[in-house]
Amino acid sequence: MATESRELTSIFYLPELRQPAFKEAQWQRSRLIAFGETQIKKGIETGKFRSLNTVLTAEQIFQLTETNLIALQPDKLGSPLEQATETTDFIMRGILLKPSRLNSIARKAGACLLRIGPED
Repeated sequence: MATESRELTSIFYLPELRQPAFKEAQWQRSRLIAFGETQIKKGIETGKFRSLNTVLTAEQIFQLTETNLIALQPDKLGSPLEQATETTDFIMRGILLKPSRLNSIARKAGACLLRIGPED
């Protein structure tokens, strides 16, 4: 069964991406997922996130993000920012201990984006 599930997984994780030419991209991907795990652990420790499997959750979040990036259909899915916002909303509602706090979190995140936005 383990071999079959790995073969099925390879359909979604294109086998060619494991080639040496993509080593840097795979390394960067693993770093982003590790960062996500760290942030999820902090959210659990501070009581903001419900108890989760941090490894699986970080991987799932990244996969949702990858799916949006691969789709790149702004005419159907909205701009990249709109897609990111919708995906984040979907994820946060699933992992927040108090989803009602999402609007407050979104406002704070928006304020951060304004501060780090393009220079005039």
